[in-house]
Amino acid sequence: MKDFKRNLIYWGRTLEKTALLILVFVWAMWGILTFMEGGSLAEKGNQELWMYLIMAVFIVSFSNAVNSVNTYFPFTVSMGSTRKASFIAMQTIQHLILFEYAILA
Repeated sequence: MKDFKRNLIYWGRTLEKTALLILVFVWAMWGILTFMEGGSLAEKGNQELWMYLIMAVFIVSFSNAVNSVNTYFPFTVSMGSTRKASFIAMQTIQHLILFEYAILA
């Protein structure tokens, strides 16, 4: 249980940072592209914001899945965590992040 709790904290911090970084990047691109179209952010931007949020959900789900298994998972195992606890914690946090984005969108 101690190993699982430690993994939940690690995966939560790592994957939430990644998801927040992607959300900020998509939000910035939304603002830049809306500004370049010549429309106001209040009128034109609000119509397109939902499309960008849906796009962010897909980007986060794929990037977290690829980065977690290939980069961060071997690191947690090499630092003494068990594979089972690390994998269950990783999947739990990934599902929580997607649930957060579903609520946001």
